[in-house]
Amino acid sequence: MYEYLPWSKKELSKSLQDYRSGILSILDIELGGDCNFHCQYCDSPDRNKEFHVNFSKIDEVMQEGKIRWIYICGLGEPTFGKNQDILEKLLAMSEKYNIRCSIFTNLSNITSRLMEYIDKGILYLLFKMDSMNEDRLFNLYGVKQTHQQIEKVEEIAKHVIIQEGCTNLAASIVPTKQNYNEVCQIVEWCKKKNIYPLVAELEYAGAGTHSFEQLNLDREELSDIKWQIVEKCSENLNVPICPAMISGIHINHDGIITVDRETGFSCHWFWLKDPKVKSLANFNGTGTWKEYSKLVRTYRECQTETVRLYLNSSDNEFYVFGGCGGSIKELLLGHLALHKTKSKQTKEM
Repeated sequence: MYEYLPWSKKELSKSLQDYRSGILSILDIELGGDCNFHCQYCDSPDRNKEFHVNFSKIDEVMQEGKIRWIYICGLGEPTFGKNQDILEKLLAMSEKYNIRCSIFTNLSNITSRLMEYIDKGILYLLFKMDSMNEDRLFNLYGVKQTHQQIEKVEEIAKHVIIQEGCTNLAASIVPTKQNYNEVCQIVEWCKKKNIYPLVAELEYAGAGTHSFEQLNLDREELSDIKWQIVEKCSENLNVPICPAMISGIHINHDGIITVDRETGFSCHWFWLKDPKVKSLANFNGTGTWKEYSKLVRTYRECQTETVRLYLNSSDNEFYVFGGCGGSIKELLLGHLALHKTKSKQTKEM
């Protein structure tokens, strides 16, 4: 099965090499809070936040030639509302400087212009795909035109590009008590279409905290799904860590460079405890990308235990349910242990 290029082992390896050489190569940027979905397990309470990042400064750091990727993930739907214009500006700049862009999207407004960027190999999509059942989609996503959402998934599958042993499309699949019996079918569909099926745990965050108990699956249920996937697809899906976590500089909607306070990593997944973030600098200021990289790396490496757990691991990847939130040690190493335990049990049988 093809890997999703932005989260592939190859890109992670490059990003780690960049990190160890002192330069961070991923711009991990947060847009505004605009979104037209009201998902049970998401529905950000921060819908009023707007994008205030200086485009001239983005252009300036792109010219330095250090950035290889832009990752847009987290707050807001990048193809909806005011975010659409911001995304198109970023993509135009990406094309100019030969930078690739990966976004997390619900596919609500994939325009013909965005399709052009996909076909050019500039735009990569990790899109929501938790069900192909209209009633289930309505319950999970809170959108009325669910048949159109299914049609969009079918349409985007026609734009798969295979390069460097990887695919340009990935499907975000979150197992819940509502779609539990559908997950394996979705994974099989993705495999046939050469779309990477990224299966991840339900996140305890945002408005999703109110519906967490009625949706969440326990460890045993998640493990059962994992092994059903292994049996049906005849391969063990490895979900790699997002390279931006280690080698990215995260810039929030106000232009502030932040890291997870506890770990120093640049990822929204871990921001579930208070205080959630540590502000390091204002990207809109006069600093250079090299200076920002040094600030982030210095803070990150002060969190020596968690950073070393990852950097010194012999296998830098997750096993299905790479997961959102919770203990960083469990996230980085817990599923690896689960995989090894299950593999040992299987061999013994």
